[in-house]
Amino acid sequence: MLATYKKTKETVQLYEWEIDNNKSGAKFSLDKPGLWKIDVSVDEELLTSFIVRAED
Repeated sequence: MLATYKKTKETVQLYEWEIDNNKSGAKFSLDKPGLWKIDVSVDEELLTSFIVRAED
């Protein structure tokens, strides 16, 4: 799972662990307020993308 910050195009990796029995336990945070594009991939194949707004 990668997050790209809209203002600067900075990309950060949010999650990179195996998912076991359809559960991941993923917890992450975004370090800047604003719009972020989240890309979700499995085995390097993009499954979905969505936009979130992080707030202070």
